[in-house]
Amino acid sequence: MKLLQQRFEKSFDSYDTHAVVQKIMAQKLAAAIPQRNYGTVLEIGAGTGLLTREIMPRIKFQHYIANDLCEKSRDYLPADVDFIAGDAREVNIDADLVVSNAVVQWLDGWLPQTSGLLAFSTFAPGNLHELKELTGIALDYKLPALAADTEILYREEFEHKLIFETPMELLAHLKHTGVNSLARWTFADVKDFCARCTTPELTYKPLLLITERK
Repeated sequence: MKLLQQRFEKSFDSYDTHAVVQKIMAQKLAAAIPQRNYGTVLEIGAGTGLLTREIMPRIKFQHYIANDLCEKSRDYLPADVDFIAGDAREVNIDADLVVSNAVVQWLDGWLPQTSGLLAFSTFAPGNLHELKELTGIALDYKLPALAADTEILYREEFEHKLIFETPMELLAHLKHTGVNSLARWTFADVKDFCARCTTPELTYKPLLLITERK
């Protein structure tokens, strides 16, 4: 987790510019959350606040708590948000609404437990399949398992393709959005990738879910 934290911290200042798909995911997820009066809202992996800024104007709540692995996240969030730094799996708060955008794929199948609503986005199998086809490196995110008594209130899966001018622009996009699978590439690896990547594009496969325990 320490390595993941360091790599995301380096991408904070450029993340919002490059995280085009993650922003769409945040907008869709926030728009789908049921209009209720929520006491406490807990956001897991708030990062630069993409989801935070989408949700806060849309729903009624009394207390908004945001968590992120990176302490730096605090500087990007609204002043009226309470912030908890650290591993999300160690945050023990039973909120009325738990939200998370493009984060749970990093948590090895873990999902926060809540007696309220859980609204989150992740990525479906086949996400960024171009990387696997060109490099053999697969971003095999483990989809979290839902409890047996979970009711799915909302589910959406879609594709969004990004087209880049050059292979180097594609690699820069991955770096600026925190994807770390290529972090140890050498100059020769990059040169070989650029030679083989004749169509520089990436296909994202977001998955959005809003659930509630029965």
